[in-house]
Amino acid sequence: MESKKELVFKALKNIPTSRVPVGFWHHYLPDELVNAVEHPEYYDQNVTGARAFHDAWAPDFVKVMTDGYFDLPIVLDLSSTETFNNDSDQQHTNYHRLLQEV
Repeated sequence: MESKKELVFKALKNIPTSRVPVGFWHHYLPDELVNAVEHPEYYDQNVTGARAFHDAWAPDFVKVMTDGYFDLPIVLDLSSTETFNNDSDQQHTNYHRLLQEV
């Protein structure tokens, strides 16, 4: 049987798998539209909630919710030629702190 990572990557590549990968998500703050930049305690609530969810349900993949960060400006550099290569197992390290700790 394949690992969860193998299962998800095979499914993304449309390769037959032993079962369909499963993942769920949840908003961990009472109001996901609050400003987490002004309230750092919301960051901890997000991380704690995501970890508890993962430990309780053990999904194949996790969608990290960004409660409290929805109002932050999105800056896109469209001049970049970098593309996502899903054949690579390389770990990215330049993610926001929230994504590194979950």
